[in-house]
Parts: sequence; C-alpha cells; structure tokens
Amino acid sequence: MELRKGAKRTIWKIRIELKPGSSSMKARQTLHNFTRSAVFKEGKMIDTFTIKETRLSYLLSNDMKQPGEILTTFNDPFNKEYQIAARIARKGNIRLNMELDGENPSIKGTVPVRMAILTNHSMIDFENDQNKRETLKASIEETMNKQFAELIQKTQEELGSEPFGWSLAARKEFRTIPEFTAFDWMKTYPEMDIDIKTEVEFENFGRQTDLPSLEEVRD
Repeated sequence: MELRKGAKRTIWKIRIELKPGSSSMKARQTLHNFTRSAVFKEGKMIDTFTIKETRLSYLLSNDMKQPGEILTTFNDPFNKEYQIAARIARKGNIRLNMELDGENPSIKGTVPVRMAILTNHSMIDFENDQNKRETLKASIEETMNKQFAELIQKTQEELGSEPFGWSLAARKEFRTIPEFTAFDWMKTYPEMDIDIKTEVEFENFGRQTDLPSLEEVRD
C-alpha cells in the first residue's frame, strides 16, 4: 500500500489481495479520491481495477472501512446533455442473502446508499415533485446495478476470484469449517448466480431549481 500526497489532495493507492480459500481487500481511502488499484492473488499481481471499479469495490465490501463520502456523476434522465454530480455513501452494511446448499449456489444482495445531489442543471424541482424524484431514483439505481453486475462479471470470468470479502459471510452458512473448506469458495464463486441491487435514499437535491427574478438578483 502506498500513500501519495499531492499539492491539493491526498490520494491512496489501493492494493487488493486475494488469498487461497478466502479473500480480503487491503486498502485505505480519502473522502473523495481514489486511484487505480492492483489486484493480487497469492502474492502475485493479476490485474488492476479502474477508479470506478475501485469505488464500486468499496461499496460491495463489508470488510473494508467505508470512505466518508464518494463523489461521482450520473447521466441526467431528463436531459441527455447533462450530468448529475452526487455525493454518495453507503448506509450500513450490504445485505447478503446466500443460498449455497444446492447445485446452483446463488447470492442476492442489496447495497443501501444515501445520496446528496450536488448539481441540477435541468432545474427540476426534485424536492417537491415525487414523480420526477422517483424517475431519478430509478435511473440511478439502474445505472449502479449495471455497474455492479459488470464488475462482478469481471471478477468471475477474468479474475476467477472474489475480492469483496463475501467469504466471511459465506462461512456462517456452514456448520463447520471442514464443510466450508469442502465447498471450495474460490473455485465455486465463478459459477455462482449473483444479483446485486442498489437501494438509494436521497438526502438533499443540491442547488437552486428556480431561476431568481430580476428583482431578487438586484437585491
């Protein structure tokens, strides 16, 4: 792990290490900023995660200390020309429901996220228009669900390993350690059916949504 300080911000380089039979993510974070992260398996670097993938990895892990907040952007569902800036943080742990005792092991999870909208170029009154607020919520959740699915697919098909620390929760599904060992988490993970959903809760909706009148500007 390496710390690099710039003139205006502090950035942590992140090392994600996968160990035989289990996995762990060794990392530290700032409030906003991430760099690419290296993925290690049995002491050997096997891949890297982009900045976006690193952010998503944090949100998918109950094993790592969560950053106070993450700054990101989403497409504006009301105007394709605009991006919506948001400050997000996970609200509690990711909720995992594991079915590991059948022929087709599966994991269903929910990532609870609290979110503050920082920019609103469409000038929509989200605070007072429930329909528009629900449309925004659905759009953001759909985007994050897709991003989680793409990252998980990468870990299953390209890395062949699970780097989010879910094996710690999986152990609780077995009565004994030998049973968990026989299940062979790292070997079984790439074949699992995994479905992760996002649950967004808005905190506020950023800057003004009404244009001030000329008289107000003069005042």
